Amino acid sequence: PATAWDRPAHQANFGQTLGVWGVAAGPSVQLPLFGPSDVRDSVGKLVELFTSPYSALSAGPSIALRVTDTVDGRATVLPASDLLERASLDYYSTLRDVTAKRRAELVAEGKAGLVKQDAR
Repeated sequence: PATAWDRPAHQANFGQTLGVWGVAAGPSVQLPLFGPSDVRDSVGKLVELFTSPYSALSAGPSIALRVTDTVDGRATVLPASDLLERASLDYYSTLRDVTAKRRAELVAEGKAGLVKQDAR
């Protein structure tokens, strides 16, 4: 919809939006299936869970779509995480640090108004 207003399409999630609005990341947490995160992004995931268009579907298709999205997202980053696991002394600590740094970069880009065009 924003394209009609000459606004570029981009990908962001609610945790990133909270960061742009000034909410601090908080402590690091490890979420089953979702991987490393922080409190802000965990709250963002929870909000997205209940506000997603999937929520309008009945329980069966909604759960199936969410599981498919989660598995697909994990499969996408598998080569990078395998490399990180082989190259680091403490995999979980390194993964937590890399994830936190990337999330901080995304929030900083959002605060600066830098938006990468969506390739769709």
